[in-house]
Amino acid sequence: MTWVKMDENLPHHPKFIAVSPAAAWLYVCGLAYCNRLLTDGRIPAGALSAVAPTIKSPIRMVEQLVSARLWDTTDEGWDVHDFGEYQPSSEKVKAKRRANAKRVAEWRDRNAVGNALPIH
Repeated sequence: MTWVKMDENLPHHPKFIAVSPAAAWLYVCGLAYCNRLLTDGRIPAGALSAVAPTIKSPIRMVEQLVSARLWDTTDEGWDVHDFGEYQPSSEKVKAKRRANAKRVAEWRDRNAVGNALPIH
């Protein structure tokens, strides 16, 4: 599981204030989508309805996010603007997960029942 990093001043940032509450929610949901699926900030056009299924007419909200320069338009959909400056890259997340899995496996090997010291 990854976490979404947001500055505590985000609700007061001029870009964020410039969009509607629904567009702001789409932005937050977009961050969660990108971190959950390790997309490095990319949101494919075909996935838009899955990003925030409760938002009606999400394309209108996207227009606001692009206008406010919170999202950038690409040939495939959109990129969260400056995603990599605030969120971990997919490679960093994968490396951390591999290191954690290795640490857990080593702990389990050390603490396996068959590895217990004999009682005399």
